[in-house]
Amino acid sequence: MSSKKKKRVAGSDEDTTDEDDLRPTKRNARNPSGKNQYAAVPPLDEITDILRKYHSDNPTFKYVDYIEALQTDHNIRIGFGFFMYQSSTTRLTKFTASRSKIAKYLSQLGLSTSSRGNRMPDGEQTQLILDELANDPRQTRGPRVVKEALNLAGHKIGRNKISDVMHTFEEEGFEKRDPKAQKKTVKRTPLTAVGPHEEWSMDGHDKMNEAGFGIYGIRDKWGGKFLHYRTLPSNRFADVIGVVFLECAKKYGGIPIQGSSDHGSEVRDAHAAQKTLREQFWDDERAAAVPAWAFLESTHNITVESRVCGEPPEATWRL
Repeated sequence: MSSKKKKRVAGSDEDTTDEDDLRPTKRNARNPSGKNQYAAVPPLDEITDILRKYHSDNPTFKYVDYIEALQTDHNIRIGFGFFMYQSSTTRLTKFTASRSKIAKYLSQLGLSTSSRGNRMPDGEQTQLILDELANDPRQTRGPRVVKEALNLAGHKIGRNKISDVMHTFEEEGFEKRDPKAQKKTVKRTPLTAVGPHEEWSMDGHDKMNEAGFGIYGIRDKWGGKFLHYRTLPSNRFADVIGVVFLECAKKYGGIPIQGSSDHGSEVRDAHAAQKTLREQFWDDERAAAVPAWAFLESTHNITVESRVCGEPPEATWRL
């Protein structure tokens, strides 16, 4: 049954409907005051400074981060949420609404949570990218890393824009970072040493590990002689390699001026022993002149690598 009120117009037999009667009034409106259990959303002019500060201090903020920060820091609640219980005494609030309100406010302020909403002039974006590239003279970072650095600095610039600028000004950087680029050649120089026991070179031979023979040896750089080597169940334990180093020191009655190895973790105790004994028995001036240990790339640790890789294991290690 229709609730429309009909009126008869004078001089006419037709009934008309009064449009004003269709509008809700305070008498029949369900909530004439417009108030409910949720707090009123503050107008934009009251939280403009707060939103701008959040945007500058936290460039990675998303909509939900703005909502939670306003609730936590200023007790400003935009939208509604439901409660999740982390424990019997801890209650967490998860906001599910008002993304549109926050998005509207940020849009009116010219702010954005995405680089797509960036309204920065193109020339200014290019300059910011070039300034960031100047911090990496070796050109080791790609567009993704540069974008993250700019984002943390508060500059939201799209990855495509960053890639275009890098291709324009630093095209050679992409060639350097290409995994398929030509391998770097190792510059070979003669091995030099002032005398015996100046430097002990240490490394392991892993080709027989599957058979249960882990070999580790120490070779003198000056004469090329293997000073000490052991066959072990495993040559990858730092405490075991430390014992091998101390056995060699006991065998020859001292330690070298410098030890050398690759960056393997198994030399931890040997390095500690070398450094401690040098500090104990050397004066400060001599110890400061030469480092106690030289960590080399595996391709540069040729004093011992050349023997391990150049001859069969039985010839190299005299098994």
